[in-house]
Amino acid sequence: MQLRRILLRIMLWSLGLAAIAGVGAMLLAKGDTVWRVVGTASMTAGIAGMMLWASRLIDRPVARLAGLLTMGVLLIDFLLGLALIWHQYGSWRLEERLYMTLLQVSVTGFPAAALLRLRSHQSGRLAGLVGIVVFGMVLVVAQIPTWLAMDYHVENHLYETAAALGWLVLPALGCLFAPSLRDRRWRWLGVLAAIASLSIALVGIWRDLHQRPDALVMAIGIAVAIGYANLALRIPFKSNQQWLAWGAIAAVGATALLADIVTIRQKDFDDLYSRMCGAAGIVSACGTLALIIVALLNRKLRDDNQPTDFTDIVLFCPRCNRKHKMPFGDGHCNGCGLRISVRVEEPRCVNCGYLLYMLTSDRCPECGTPTNATMPAPDQSLPRASADDDNRSCAGIAP
Repeated sequence: MQLRRILLRIMLWSLGLAAIAGVGAMLLAKGDTVWRVVGTASMTAGIAGMMLWASRLIDRPVARLAGLLTMGVLLIDFLLGLALIWHQYGSWRLEERLYMTLLQVSVTGFPAAALLRLRSHQSGRLAGLVGIVVFGMVLVVAQIPTWLAMDYHVENHLYETAAALGWLVLPALGCLFAPSLRDRRWRWLGVLAAIASLSIALVGIWRDLHQRPDALVMAIGIAVAIGYANLALRIPFKSNQQWLAWGAIAAVGATALLADIVTIRQKDFDDLYSRMCGAAGIVSACGTLALIIVALLNRKLRDDNQPTDFTDIVLFCPRCNRKHKMPFGDGHCNGCGLRISVRVEEPRCVNCGYLLYMLTSDRCPECGTPTNATMPAPDQSLPRASADDDNRSCAGIAP
């Protein structure tokens, strides 16, 4: 792709310029202009490398919007970085605003791009939409105190509101990840808990409440536990691996329950419940890593829609039972002359193109589309085989 060639050249020229400017800065050591050139060249090379990765997403129709948003965020970061490197305004407040804007755009833009990619999957449409809207709100709320002069307490409240929105939406997204609204209705309890926790947090922020956050911790624990359970049960496991998912879910639930008890009791870490909570947290972290590793091991390799190099197939003639190694397409038996037509088709998801070899679940592990939708309808135009016709046809399809 021409864009990738351009980005690669930008990376090479930027690295070369950074090296030359760095040597000059070390030898001359006069002024800060050379160091700014080094910073500009290094940043350009880094941004070009990340854009090179993002450009690969544009080649895939389901990820094109996510790739464009990622490249847009990188471009904004690049422009803000240039302003920070070359600014000579003499105003620390403006420099602080540029830093804050760069941080806020990155923290909200990249998750929004990931959620936009998630929307291409059937199971992640609702979660992706809600996440994109919320992270957009987080950026707007955070930008208001960054660029508008206002009371110090109001600024803090707005920043805390943005942080609460960004963090407390995460367990809600875990609960919303599902192919349909009716799927696992118990997960809506987690959504309600996440909404309750956000409401409690916002009331506490804007009313300057400083009492013990018992209700907030309990609501967050419920939302996190249910969201985690919903995501863990979405992972395609073999029948003998299900215990790992349930064990991790139990550990997370125990951690949330013990955290509630510790919060209510308000004891030191030496308390028995505090130690049990820490131990359950360690088990939860290890179980989560184990789930990720097992999911990666079970994940089927995909070829990015490139054709597999199948060339022939071994079969037995249904008339004379002679073994043949035949190429795909039309052919005939060398023994009896029976005409044979061979066609091979890989099992792929009709929605995202994921390869479905040796799949044990009834849904695509990539996007959640039912696997029965991937089976092509039989071709009724092919003539049926007849035992009395020497010129009959036989369609051999490899599994």
